[in-house]
Amino acid sequence: MMILSGSLKLAGFFPMAGSFLISNAKNRIALLYLTIFITGIFSMIIINDIVCLLFTPIVIIICSRTKTYPIPFLLGVALASNIGSACSLIGNPQNIMIANLSKIPFTVYFIKTLPISLLGLILVAIFLHIMYRDRLPKEILDTKYRKFVFHKYLVYKSILILFFVILGFVLNLNQVVVSSLGVAFLMLTRRIKSEKLIKEVDYSLLLTFIGLFIVIGGVEKSGVINILVNDIGHNLFKNTSFFSFLTAILSNIIGNVPAVMMLHYLIPNENANYGWTMLAIISTLAGNLTLTGSIANLIVAEIAKKNKIEVKFLDYLKIGFPTTIFLIFLSVLIIK
Repeated sequence: MMILSGSLKLAGFFPMAGSFLISNAKNRIALLYLTIFITGIFSMIIINDIVCLLFTPIVIIICSRTKTYPIPFLLGVALASNIGSACSLIGNPQNIMIANLSKIPFTVYFIKTLPISLLGLILVAIFLHIMYRDRLPKEILDTKYRKFVFHKYLVYKSILILFFVILGFVLNLNQVVVSSLGVAFLMLTRRIKSEKLIKEVDYSLLLTFIGLFIVIGGVEKSGVINILVNDIGHNLFKNTSFFSFLTAILSNIIGNVPAVMMLHYLIPNENANYGWTMLAIISTLAGNLTLTGSIANLIVAEIAKKNKIEVKFLDYLKIGFPTTIFLIFLSVLIIK
């Protein structure tokens, strides 16, 4: 999935999306809504960290060239990337891991969580619009900007292959085989060296996964997991509200991937799909509680900082905290 996303980057897909964004926004309010929804939709099909890494500089360039206050747009990218990825089993690292561990069908999860993500994107857009309405004048944007360069053939090829990979997931085919075949077809080209695609793999993240599996495996062999599951875990999960609260807190303290590694043992065998769905969506939504709640947020903040723009913790908290609490409660109420 990293290589598939990387191919879109190398083909110039994200600058192309930025070009589309600015050419279709009549004013700054429309630009804000488009930014949020495009980020959210991309994050459903591409790992959200990569979306933030590649799309944030484009948003900063657009804001600079249109003389637009960038903070609501950067907050929108961070928040929308987590909300969008929450409804997809390929939207972020922890959901990809849950897809492998649980074998929950792609469409079963997507259908249950899509309404929550769509509502979340709408709420974030409205809140940012209201909070920053004085910084979003309604006059028509000056859309004179430098055209972005992209490789049409590689963009179309990457999108087509990504479409077939996602179709394979929807049909509940083996995810490893499907994504590997997609990468194999991407490699069959003279237009881009395979080494460039392979460089798009985040090996530090893969090593983190390996390390987590080893640590958790050691804890499991020690018998601690059995004690927790048999004596505490299943009873704990019966209280859905408490389990959701625990997932959200742990996701912010130790990170959502380690939290998923720890908590997945507590999911009972009966009604397991419900348990996995709750673990996936809550651990992802929890990333929006604070600015430091997810890697995607930190990527946006760091890129902004390099461009001499400060995304403040409290500015993020004013939007992220209430919308996240609401969406978590909504998830507990409507997911069955």
